[in-house]
Amino acid sequence: MTGLLRIVDASGERETELSRGRMTIGTSRSDSLLITADGDFPSLLSLTWDARRATWVLYCSLPLAAPVIVNRRAAAPGEQIPLTDLDVIEVPGSFLQFQRTLASPLRSGKPIEQIPVDNEPVVIGRGDPQGTADANRIDLDSEEIAISRVHALIEPDGQDYFLTDRSRLGTELNGVAFTRERLVFGDRLRISSYIFEFTGDAIRLIHPESSGTVSAENLTVMAGDRRILDQVSLNIVAGEFVGVLGGSGHGKTTLLNALCGINPPTSGEVRLGGVPLADRARLREIGIGYVPQDDIVHRELTVNEAITFSAKLRLRLPRHQIDALVSRITRRLGLAPHAEQRVADLSGGQLKRVSIAIELLAKPSILFLDEPSSGLDPANEEALMTLLQSLTLTKLTVVCTTHVLQKAYLFDRILVVQSGKLIFAGDSDDARRHFLLQTGAE
Repeated sequence: MTGLLRIVDASGERETELSRGRMTIGTSRSDSLLITADGDFPSLLSLTWDARRATWVLYCSLPLAAPVIVNRRAAAPGEQIPLTDLDVIEVPGSFLQFQRTLASPLRSGKPIEQIPVDNEPVVIGRGDPQGTADANRIDLDSEEIAISRVHALIEPDGQDYFLTDRSRLGTELNGVAFTRERLVFGDRLRISSYIFEFTGDAIRLIHPESSGTVSAENLTVMAGDRRILDQVSLNIVAGEFVGVLGGSGHGKTTLLNALCGINPPTSGEVRLGGVPLADRARLREIGIGYVPQDDIVHRELTVNEAITFSAKLRLRLPRHQIDALVSRITRRLGLAPHAEQRVADLSGGQLKRVSIAIELLAKPSILFLDEPSSGLDPANEEALMTLLQSLTLTKLTVVCTTHVLQKAYLFDRILVVQSGKLIFAGDSDDARRHFLLQTGAE
């Protein structure tokens, strides 16, 4: 296990690997981690490895010479805070982010990222510090106390594979706790910070924290002499549910289409999972889903037929795996009761769920949706937005345009576009304060 601290201040941006000893953070040259801050704060904070907690603990000085904010909460003088991955620490003039990285999975003592499944059961669990030579065992970080020695078991059963939770603290499959489940293509298993994805014949370690990111710098879109999008820059992290809000004609759909590559920007750069839009081959590996405002589904097919035919076109899987995948997705999206119903006979909310189901077949890292709740009644609208929020449990990044302010609280982050400019980025509480203050000032 390793710990990193990313520091952003007036001196620039840098990353430091943390030692297992005590490290002080402050503005003095004698501090282990030197920061540039708005003031003189020697040894303001310190970090120490705690084996019992399997992480680094942040110690605030007593008295505390400057305000310290940890994950948007004010820290108290003398407080001890065990850090978790991606915790944010702010002091005046300096921003710090903690990252905790677990050791690579091992099989017979050798690193492995793709674990073939065959006729023998495979155990996944916390490794022994001395190592093990068992070929039917996958050893995870030996210091991570949240992982049991025998955490999960994968067993063959005919043509299928079943996953059993054997842990003390529970395990998530597709963001939900389980006891024993049949594995279906694209299933995501989370064990502590590890995320594994089932490919049909293997379990592979994935890194959605990098593949699910969206970044844009100085995006501009021109239509003749008219500037529709004006110098927009943004960053979206993996697993965020992001709403792009704005009035009709102000550029929110233009921004969405520029981000996903439907209509690339006139100038500026977009990267999805760190990959430029122009690199189509690598983008296919990451997986990008797009649901337009107008649903494009054959209306004479049944729900089951529409999703199955799309799966056959997109995926190279045996028929039994396709059937299992379609069954899993229809259940997850609440379509199972309508599986044999014609698409033409569905309600607007049900039809939108079919479009989303088709995009989820290929297990994208990022899903873009244009006005998914347009035309829905309030009850169906809330149900759909809650469904989209739940998709992020597997670290899927969901970005959608919407004109519905009432459901803004469901988003992790809101981007507000006005006259082609990004005028706000933050959570719903920040948005409420920001726009109330603006209204009051006017």
